[in-house]
Amino acid sequence: MDGVAGLTPEQLQHQFAGRAGMTGAPQETQGIAVPQQPSLAAEARPTLETLARLNRAAAETATAMLPRVHAMTDVTGFGLVGHGLGMTRAGGVALRVALSSLPLYARVREMHAAGVTTGSTKPNREGAAGRVRGTLDSFWDALVHDPQTSGGLLIAVDGAAADDLVSRLHDAGVEHAVRIGEVLASDQPFLEFVGGS
Repeated sequence: MDGVAGLTPEQLQHQFAGRAGMTGAPQETQGIAVPQQPSLAAEARPTLETLARLNRAAAETATAMLPRVHAMTDVTGFGLVGHGLGMTRAGGVALRVALSSLPLYARVREMHAAGVTTGSTKPNREGAAGRVRGTLDSFWDALVHDPQTSGGLLIAVDGAAADDLVSRLHDAGVEHAVRIGEVLASDQPFLEFVGGS
């Protein structure tokens, strides 16, 4: 790992360092491929502006909380599932994510209903097969496997510091930051999804 948003590996522990008792806090919304038809340009503007933001403010805010922040990854091409599972690779942990807590782009449900998807969603699903738990309806299955252009950061932080991190992220202008789940002790790495609607 070369670093996140200009941070060196010495400033941030290795990506695969989630520990039981931590909480996940992504700093941006999740969604399915953004429509590029000119007729939707004005409607898509808020989503495109979110995509254009860098993760610098979130990364700087999180690293200011070291050593309570233990790991982070940018949620991009492998989607929330791939990057979440990546945080479990060091072993001894799994992630539980509350679907209802995930921030979503406007119209993402309509886009899913219209069949909007990407060529990488299916390979992402296949790559995570056997390591995803919970019942995912068609919408949530597509969303959590969807490759993101700029899905923000997934941050593992001590559970007792999670609310403080989210508050600091909001103060830094990262308005979509929320607590989405927790890191569990486990001898098998997996990603479990709960809730949703």
